Amino acid sequence: MAFRALLLWAIQAVAGQDFDVLLQSAVSAKEGKGVTAAEAHQTGKSYVAQAEEHAAVTEQVASLLGVTSEAVSCLRQQGRPPHIVRANNEALLASLASLRALTGQLALSGNDTSILPDSVRENLKTVYQSISQTLFANLDTMHEEDQAEVRAAYDSMVQCNTEQAKRVSDTGDVETARQAVQASRDNHRDIRNDEAQLYEENETAWAEFSSLRTDTAALPNPEACEPFSRETLTDMSKFFKEEMSIVTWWNRYRPIFLAKEMAYEAANGNLSKYREKADAAQEHFESAYRHWQRLQVDMCGDYNLCWDKAKDNFNATTARVQESETARKTYYQSGQAALCHLQVLLQRNNRTFDECTELVHNTSK
Repeated sequence: MAFRALLLWAIQAVAGQDFDVLLQSAVSAKEGKGVTAAEAHQTGKSYVAQAEEHAAVTEQVASLLGVTSEAVSCLRQQGRPPHIVRANNEALLASLASLRALTGQLALSGNDTSILPDSVRENLKTVYQSISQTLFANLDTMHEEDQAEVRAAYDSMVQCNTEQAKRVSDTGDVETARQAVQASRDNHRDIRNDEAQLYEENETAWAEFSSLRTDTAALPNPEACEPFSRETLTDMSKFFKEEMSIVTWWNRYRPIFLAKEMAYEAANGNLSKYREKADAAQEHFESAYRHWQRLQVDMCGDYNLCWDKAKDNFNATTARVQESETARKTYYQSGQAALCHLQVLLQRNNRTFDECTELVHNTSK
């Protein structure tokens, strides 16, 4: 107990530069055992040396605790994005470099790790276990998140094709409009065909009717009329008899003329009415076609906008993921280097820190 009290006092005395007090205390401690003042003086010097060494160790151990505390604080960021984790791993490596220097000062060598205080070892074990448990899990999570973003960006481009395919499907608005155009076109064509038939009939009726102007066989000129005489009633009645040549001509050829005239007027009337119907069908067809064309233009415009946006997003995503991949590799390398340094500090087993700087990292996964 006296030695421990002396050692504690020695540490305090060294800190206060009170060397005489320390010597006197050493002499007092030895007087009960019959030692001489010279022996006490020499013993005091020995105790002072031990105290100075312990004070140095205590200071370095305090530094170790501080460094390992910094290392532990780095673990709080292990689940963050790669560039943040990499920065913290680099800070961790810097802390481990400080540990390396401090443990070198403590003459750490071979398998002797007893010089590391338990608190330091526990902190280092915590750091090692945390990195070991989270490093690959975080890498896998980051990889899966990146792949999910790439798939989502790719799906956005596919969605552009899907939306376009949906619009041109059997129930899509563009295909429905196209079918309406086809039906309207077929109807217009049928009506125009009927109109053409009526046109031929009208032309035939007109040709037959107009031929009466020149076809003397179908409609001969009437015979010359006998002079009309008012001299007697007999002369007058003779003129009005049905046997009169002009009356005979009238009665014979009037029905022929009227029939051809009526046939032409009927054919012309039918043609005019059907032409109006055909013109209306054509207008409907053209309107349906313009609507279909407008939908096609809109669809192509929407597709181009969708594709350009999705493509830009995909390119940006792949570029970011490539950067993230590079960051993950450096994250992996820094983590492996940190683990190597920690293993050297905790286990040694004739390993050196140079091995940690010469690691070959497999980042192909």
